[in-house]
Amino acid sequence: MKCFYHAERDAVAQCAVCEKNLCSMCVIEREEKKYCKNCIKNMKYPVKIKNIAISSLICGVAAGALSAFPGTNMCNLACCLWIVVLGALAVYIAKKINSIEGKIPVEKAALTGALTGFVASLVMWGILQIETFGIVSESILLLYMLMSPIDPMVIFNVGVRTGLFALFGALGGIISNEVIK
Repeated sequence: MKCFYHAERDAVAQCAVCEKNLCSMCVIEREEKKYCKNCIKNMKYPVKIKNIAISSLICGVAAGALSAFPGTNMCNLACCLWIVVLGALAVYIAKKINSIEGKIPVEKAALTGALTGFVASLVMWGILQIETFGIVSESILLLYMLMSPIDPMVIFNVGVRTGLFALFGALGGIISNEVIK
């Protein structure tokens, strides 16, 4: 048998997915299975939820801060740009933490981005509360939130923003997973 990619070389293995014959230069071994370069590139790898949470938290805090501060918050007018970009970055970081070169399942990519958007929404809300009311201490902020009357319009606005941030973060995560290997 000859290698599918190098007709002059003898095959030493077969790809576990497409069953192409592979020479020693072409075979890639992962988890005791042998793959060709095309199948390894298109393979979807599992990713640990813990690593998704870590990358989402880091990128969510950054996205929330960039979305709240004057000047940088203008980028969110263009389809939540910070949220999309940092949702994409969260997926990239989760892949690097797990040493993944290919794709992760699309639902995990969407979850990573959505979690980033959710965290960003909470961080942005917290920063805006501090800026608006001059509240410095976290305990005072918590006390204020518990004692203040619940305004339905505020709840609606926060809910809509949180939903949009999660949606745009998920979009960024999916795009990153499909485009960046």
